[in-house]
Parts: sequence; structure tokens; C-alpha cells
Amino acid sequence: MTDLVYVAQRFGTWQTLHRSLPLTITSGCEWGLNMYGVLEATLPHGLASGIAEDGHPLIEEGGTIINAETGSGVDRRRWQGIVHEVTPDGPNLKFTVREIAGYPDGLTFTGNIHGVKVDPAAVVRDLWAYTQAAPSGDFGVSVVGSTPLREGTDSDIKATAAKIAVDKAKAALELRSKPRKAKEAQIRKIREQYAPLLRPLTRARDDATQAYDALVQAKAPKAQLDAAKAQVTTKQEALKKKRDERDKKIEPLQTQLEDLRDEETPWQEPYDDAEEAYRAAQEQARKDGGGLKIEAADFPDTWDEITKLAKQYGFDFTTRAVWSEGKPDYRIQIAYPSAGRTRDDLTFQQGINIISELKPRSIPYASEVLGRGAGEGDGAIRANSARVDRRARRNIVLSRPEISTVSALRAEVATELKYAGGFLEIPSITVRDNPAAPLWSWNPGDTILVQGVVPNVGRIAWWHRILSWKLRSPIEAELRLERVNAI
Repeated sequence: MTDLVYVAQRFGTWQTLHRSLPLTITSGCEWGLNMYGVLEATLPHGLASGIAEDGHPLIEEGGTIINAETGSGVDRRRWQGIVHEVTPDGPNLKFTVREIAGYPDGLTFTGNIHGVKVDPAAVVRDLWAYTQAAPSGDFGVSVVGSTPLREGTDSDIKATAAKIAVDKAKAALELRSKPRKAKEAQIRKIREQYAPLLRPLTRARDDATQAYDALVQAKAPKAQLDAAKAQVTTKQEALKKKRDERDKKIEPLQTQLEDLRDEETPWQEPYDDAEEAYRAAQEQARKDGGGLKIEAADFPDTWDEITKLAKQYGFDFTTRAVWSEGKPDYRIQIAYPSAGRTRDDLTFQQGINIISELKPRSIPYASEVLGRGAGEGDGAIRANSARVDRRARRNIVLSRPEISTVSALRAEVATELKYAGGFLEIPSITVRDNPAAPLWSWNPGDTILVQGVVPNVGRIAWWHRILSWKLRSPIEAELRLERVNAI
């Protein structure tokens, strides 16, 4: 029999407030993979409005730590969390407790991280270090473990440098182009000054030409035609004289303009080269995502960033509350590529320790996943993953517009394909304490063989991975599972 004792402790001072809270448990402590557990409990009348020795409420949101412990010894502390919500319920008090691992959930990360060839596990450590460095944020959490991965490139840094180079080349070009633009403006002003003078002369020439053409069409006498033609010539000469006057003023300026353009050319080429380099750097940064970065400007949720790192880079994390006097000694253990081990030393079988009905769940089949991320049309980020087995090809589309890097989308696609096996699984089992598999003998991430009889399927022996588990009573536990090796 494994009974839990609930010890209340004050956050910050770490003073013990109560050594055995008489809680009624609605939903017990949960131990899981890449998650945090939640405890839901009720404190009965008498203690519900109790004030601790330090003058503060015994159960205080954000101020009370709940430790779930068994027996004695260094391994007795099984679970540890902080009160998250408190709700009066008549004479009683309902409250929920988040495992310490979940403290960052809803906590905005206000720092900046930019990793190049960095271990994602180190980024998790940095997130927790930043969180605990803030006032009233230290929970005694240590992040243990590493991965062999080295993620993040300097392509975004290079793109930023390329943008600076573009701006610098543009500024130099614009400085050199000022004399040329001034000369163009000077020429333009002369043309604008002559435009109203040339307009009536052009109109008079055109009118004379039309009159002459009309007389030719009418086969007018020669003397009349000669007189009309003379008018055209006179008007054309007047127009030409004014144009020549304008061009005489412009011609030397045009020569000066050509010289200025020639002087500007050597500065145009570096600008063009810088722009081309910038476009190439931008494209490379778009493809590989650049550095492994978390930026305060995005108001990121710290817990979301931790779980995204685990999912994107394919590692697991589990939790462990270590007994300590005073300040918690709480571990987040990172395992790569996965936590747990195959437990062929334990038995999970109907008639021995599985006391729940085996209710299978169907997982749809696909052999290819087509992923689409942020962007529109041809500019959208894409990543595909496929496998070939004995069955016909079938694909599904995974749309994740919130994902902005190829590497992150690739991780999503791979996970989706891994799960789209077209098989049956047992999503959960309830087991009774038994020498074949004593309570506390397994861990999240372990792989176990589930044996029994499934209606309309028959006798099964399917390997499943433990995603999480929690006590239902001192002698019973519920395990949440995911089938493995089913294809």
C-alpha cells in the first residue's frame, strides 16, 4: 500500500506549515513526460480558512508549496507543486496545485536568447535560470542532462550584417548622387520654364499645318497654297527658335549631367552587389531559421518555449522532487532521444494487475505528411515526410501557419507521420499494486507490454509507452499510454 502524505510549506521562507493536510483528492498527483502534473484537492472546514504561524493563509495562491510524500528516507518526496488557484466551496476550500515544472506556464519570458550551434538542453537551462533569477522566482530547480545536437546558425546575423552593408552602400550612393540629382532638377526647371512658351507656338504650327492640308485636299489655287505653306514655315521656325534657345541653355548642363553620372557609376555597383548579397542572406535565413532564438519582443510564454524545444529537437524531459530540508531540490531531467526503457521485467496483464477494460482507440493511417507553415502561396514554408510500407500510399496535409522555420515544421511533420500508423492502441489502463509490477516501479517514458483480451479483436500483447501516470488510490494507478512498434 502506498499512501501519500501532503505537507504544506511556505514559498520563499520554506517554512513547514502543516505536516499532514487532511485533503480530499479530486484528481491526484500526476507524473508525466514533457508535461507537469496538477493536483486538485479540497481542504475541509476548520483548516479551510486557517492562518499559518507566519500570519498568512495556510493555503495561499502562489504562496504555498504542497509536497506529496511517502514513508521516510531520502526518496520519500514524490511530487512537489505550488498552489495555483483557490476557490471557497461553502465551508470547505477547493484548490489546484501545479507541479513546480509548470510554474513557467503563463509566465512571459522577457529576456533574449540567440544560440548558434547550441545544445537545445542548454536553452532550457537558460530559460529556467532567467526565470529563477527574477525576484520571487527561485524554486530550487536544476535542469539536468544534455543532447548531442548543436542547433542554430548565424544566417540571421549575416542577414542583419548584410542589411547594414546595404544601408551603408545606399547612403554612400545617395551622397554621391546629390550633385547629379541637383543637375537633373536644374535641367527640369529650365524645361518647365519653356513649356508654357513652347505650347502656344506648337499649337500655332499645328493649326497652320492643318489649314495647309485642308487647302491641299480642296485643290486650292497655287497662290493660296504657297501662302498657307509660308505660314507653316514661319510658325515652324518660330517654334524651332524657341526650342533652340531652350536647348542652348540645357546642352552644357546635359554634358555636366553625363559627367556626374559617370562619377556616380562606381558607387552604384557596390550598392547593387550589397543588395544581391542581402537578398541571398535573407533567403538562407528563411530556409534554416538562423539562430535558435527566443525574443522578448514576441512576448513568449516560457513554458511554451520549453515544450516547443522538446518537440522540435526530439528530446524528452521528466521531473523529480528530491527530499530536502527547506528550499526545494527539484530536478528536470532531459533525455535524448527519449526517456524511459523497455520494461520486460514488469507485467501488465488482465487477470494479474490490469483491472480496467481494455478499450482500444483507432489511429488513422497515412504514409505521407505534407506540411505547410507560415507564408502564402509559393512563399509558404513547406516540409514533407513519408514512409513506404506494405500499404497503399496515402497522404494528409498538416497546416501550421504559426510555424515560421523549416526545422520546426519538419519536426511537426515527423511527429505527425510517426503517429499516423493506422493501428489500434490502448490509451489508458488502470492497474492494481502487484508484485508483478509494484506501484512506483515504472517511470514516464518506459515501454510496457499490455496483455489481455479486446472485444472484437481478441487476445493482444501490444507494446505501449507510458506518457503519464497518477495514483487513483493507495493501491491503484492510472497509466496514460501511446502504442509503439505497431507498424
